[in-house]
Amino acid sequence: MRRCFTAELDQVVEAADAAHGVPSVVANWRLSDRDREALLRYGVPINRGDTRGAQLVGDVQSELDPTVLVGDRPGYRLGSHWWRKLAALAGSGKVVAIAPDESEDPLGKLAVGTPPTYVNSSVARFVDVAWRWNYLMPLFRAADYSNAFYEGTEEFLDALPTLDPALAEEEEYPWWRNLVLGW
Repeated sequence: MRRCFTAELDQVVEAADAAHGVPSVVANWRLSDRDREALLRYGVPINRGDTRGAQLVGDVQSELDPTVLVGDRPGYRLGSHWWRKLAALAGSGKVVAIAPDESEDPLGKLAVGTPPTYVNSSVARFVDVAWRWNYLMPLFRAADYSNAFYEGTEEFLDALPTLDPALAEEEEYPWWRNLVLGW
């Protein structure tokens, strides 16, 4: 498991199970070269239908212009986690999780109005962490809440700041920690 945190991302990614976006479109998004390259090279993992998992579903938008608004800031849809949209903010590339609006929750059962939550400091770092999480989830599931499960998820949480230094700021970037602790 520890090898997953230090391995090159090429050794962790299963490219056939990824949402990459349309290259000619992503190439023109207002993101850094590093962010666009990570998205096109590795993509965002697509959930394999496991309802016990984290429900991280890569679904990169095909439109040139941002399709998501985070307050008044435009963002590019990268996918979803359960009922939240995951989007990269145009310009900065920060990745946020956004609650649905009222039109997307007609029965009022979701956390409409929940403030956006920062996920990662950049698309490239989000892609990196998401693939490592995708790789480790089957191992965690196999451990079935034994000591190995808790030790493994603790190692993942400890490794987060090495994968994205901004994640050391748990109050500003709580998403991965909340996802793991709430699983």
